Amino acid sequence: MEHQLLGEHPLANTLPVMATSGGIGPLYYVAGTGENGAPTFKAAVYNATEPVPVSLRFQGSETKGATATLTMLTGPADPYAVNDPFTRVNVVKETKTTLTAGEGGVFEFSMPRLSVAVLEAAKK
Repeated sequence: MEHQLLGEHPLANTLPVMATSGGIGPLYYVAGTGENGAPTFKAAVYNATEPVPVSLRFQGSETKGATATLTMLTGPADPYAVNDPFTRVNVVKETKTTLTAGEGGVFEFSMPRLSVAVLEAAKK
């Protein structure tokens, strides 16, 4: 199985987003509107020793109860594990979760070390 999570969600426009992760790095992100017009947040976590909490809201989307789909790819617990296409071993785990925004339209989740994620809000 191939994972092309970030490439499967191209951004048509950039979008301001209010996100907190406890400072600069290890969370790196960009936000925009996808080709379908839905607000989209893409993130990656590098050089973290523990999960990174994420709290964000899209500018202009401050509605409590709004929904979004969070798709996350995570690496294995074993830092020496590798994908092997010949034996079809894939150490990357994909999870999909539906999130509901809290007060002020804030979405909250946590990203483990060595993970990438796409949060796509329901189109307005």
